[in-house]
Amino acid sequence: MEKGFKKYIQLHPEYKDRYEAYFKNVTDETNRLYTVEREGEREGYLKRIQKAELKIVKNCLNHGLTVKQIEEMVGFDSRPYID
Repeated sequence: MEKGFKKYIQLHPEYKDRYEAYFKNVTDETNRLYTVEREGEREGYLKRIQKAELKIVKNCLNHGLTVKQIEEMVGFDSRPYID
């Protein structure tokens, strides 16, 4: 499709600015949507990590481990997950 536009612009150079503005808007919108999608994926990933960490901490507590033992074993601060 872009080839068709370029050919048309070569035949009608008076539309060059309009074409460039249109193409820039399309590109900007595509980049914005991609960024939003990636941020959503990242948020979902972080939520899944937090759920997994919560599950690990709860299981460790159920098995009688202390907060210090859990932190040493899993390598992250377990206090935010303890009620």
